[in-house]
Amino acid sequence: MDTGASSHLNFNASNLSTIFYKRLFPSVHVGDGKSISVTNTSHSIIPSHHRPLHLHNVLVTPNIIKNLIYVRQFTRDNNCTIEFDAFGFSVKDYLTRHILLRCDSSGDLYPVTKSSTPPIAFLSTSASTWHQRLGHPGVNMVRFMWLFKHKFHADGTLSCYKARLVANSSSQQLGVDFDETFSPVVKPATIRTVLSLAVSRKWPIHQLDVKNAFLDGDLSETVYMHQPPGFVDARFPNHVCRLQRSLYGLKQALRAWDIRFIFISAKYALQLLERAHMVNCNPFRTPVDTESKLGPNGVSVQDPTMYRSLAGGFSISRLHGTLDLGLHLYASSTTSLVGYTNADWAGCPSTRRSTSSYCVFLGDNLLSWFAKRQHTLSRSSAEAEYRGVANVVAETAWLRNLFRELHSPLSTATLVYCDNVSAVYMSANPAQHQRTKHIGIDIHFVRDMVTAGQVRVLHRHANSKPAF
Repeated sequence: MDTGASSHLNFNASNLSTIFYKRLFPSVHVGDGKSISVTNTSHSIIPSHHRPLHLHNVLVTPNIIKNLIYVRQFTRDNNCTIEFDAFGFSVKDYLTRHILLRCDSSGDLYPVTKSSTPPIAFLSTSASTWHQRLGHPGVNMVRFMWLFKHKFHADGTLSCYKARLVANSSSQQLGVDFDETFSPVVKPATIRTVLSLAVSRKWPIHQLDVKNAFLDGDLSETVYMHQPPGFVDARFPNHVCRLQRSLYGLKQALRAWDIRFIFISAKYALQLLERAHMVNCNPFRTPVDTESKLGPNGVSVQDPTMYRSLAGGFSISRLHGTLDLGLHLYASSTTSLVGYTNADWAGCPSTRRSTSSYCVFLGDNLLSWFAKRQHTLSRSSAEAEYRGVANVVAETAWLRNLFRELHSPLSTATLVYCDNVSAVYMSANPAQHQRTKHIGIDIHFVRDMVTAGQVRVLHRHANSKPAF
């Protein structure tokens, strides 16, 4: 096979099936610039498992060293494609994608030899990857379709052709080939709020499937599908496929990926513990030492590569105690929203920025939490604390609106606890002074909420708050 040739060339007329005593060209030029004579034009056939492959207008050139097949003419005449790889090349039917001919490479050449078995990595289907072929089970069959698109480079030139097999979810039947389909695609605090209300008020819960991007996940249901065009087994054309992985379009596709992601996360955590030789370590309540401060000036660890690898994945000591933990929601008659906030003023030794955090409860149910370094410097602890108050007040205001949209408005003001007395006073005192002029927007926002009776900012000692 030669992608640079402009005609089929053959040096031995006895290898060809039909000889024509005519010449399309008197001579041809080869790669070294020499001109070699053409004696005849001929035709030949290459046998394959499915159909013969034709070589039209082969030029007989006795002086050529190697026979050449012009790739472009060959693919056009036989309605096929040729795919080259490190092991050889495959001739595939253009429509069905069946492998018509497979030949191994020889050094830098791709000779047409007796057909060989394709390497496992290049087989179209495998029982251990996507599906296995079964006799027709006589149950519901999921319909499907192929989607084709072009992928382009940044400069607009064609990169490759893409094909995706998509299932038609409208042909699925509840309880037959799908059950649970829910997957979180909204703000997590919304889900926790709705579930908390549903548990407390014994609401019936219904689920709405929302399509989103996903990766292939394992299927727990039994799903059957006809063999897709291009991958029909010639030995068993009437057999069907049983899917082992989800496809785009299946109702349970998102959920299947989420379940797989959770499993992968737990498996990854165990692998990190094994790498650090800490499988049997004692678990910690917090992921790091909360007393020490990390900065640029310090003693370097002996093996920074291992440290960065483990720290970048997860906090090892915390993983061992949280592999099986989850967030529990309880039935409660309490309808008051309570927020706790705290700030570590100038806690970062490198930038001297503060870190603020908060958590919001509805009764005993934790709905929302937050911990992040502030974007700007705070000139006083009161300013740092007040930014944290503004953050939790904004979150509780959003939650109150959510409750109102759920036809469950809160009748009492949200209680926000802060351990800084100055921040508490600033939430109610309308007088501006030197300590608050840099946070005027936050000041007015919180005061407006307090004046409206939706929020009350109260003082509470740092040791009695759950936040940070």
